[in-house]
Amino acid sequence: MPVKQRVTCGPVGWPAQALNSGKMTMTNPALKLGNLSSAEVAAIQAMRAEQAALSERAAFQRNAIATAHAFEEWSAETGDGLTFSTFVNTFGYQSSDGKQMFEAVQRIQQAALPI
Repeated sequence: MPVKQRVTCGPVGWPAQALNSGKMTMTNPALKLGNLSSAEVAAIQAMRAEQAALSERAAFQRNAIATAHAFEEWSAETGDGLTFSTFVNTFGYQSSDGKQMFEAVQRIQQAALPI
């Protein structure tokens, strides 16, 4: 298989000669896994799962803060307080994580109270 571009140095852990040989490509790094033990593959998969979970938690956190702010703005206009029923039915939060988001908004409100 001809290589269109010669690589003098690849990503960390990828020898340039392997990339240049056509045996490994930037679009198919899974070929490199053949050189790893099952324990190393498991460790990589666990690390990737942990990184994905951290990313999901961070995204939820940002969404919860934005939702709490939006609820506060809406509540100031309507005078409605925070109950689960109001949060879902009147404010209109309809995502599948409604209970979890409602609880997060409650915690954010409590944390933001002046001491």
